[in-house]
Amino acid sequence: MKKLPPYGKKLMEVTGHPDRWTDFHGTSADGKHLTIWIAIGKDAWDWTRDRSKNMLIAVIPLEESPGNLNLSFVKGHDPILVNQCGHSPTDFVLCVVSTLIRDGAQRVLVFGENGTTLYRDSSYA
Repeated sequence: MKKLPPYGKKLMEVTGHPDRWTDFHGTSADGKHLTIWIAIGKDAWDWTRDRSKNMLIAVIPLEESPGNLNLSFVKGHDPILVNQCGHSPTDFVLCVVSTLIRDGAQRVLVFGENGTTLYRDSSYA
């Protein structure tokens, strides 16, 4: 079984309890849709630490192989937002995106050094 990323346990717990969703920033006004962030890059820990109480964020450390992680908590919560907190190699970013799509994301927005890029699952209409 694949392991969860840092803060992943919290995301698994929250996504399984819709009655808790309104406790977090980014929940839709009707309380039916969450905003899930993935933090990557050298400053990901600092960025997450400052926000993790009120936002749903998982960290994927640069030294981790994203494909070895369980990111299934993203399913049904599109778009998933990836924040590059400092430089992240392109191949790492693409591996994070492909892992998110593998685990159920249909749309992934990456906020990076060169702006924002949208990635879509090829089966998403």
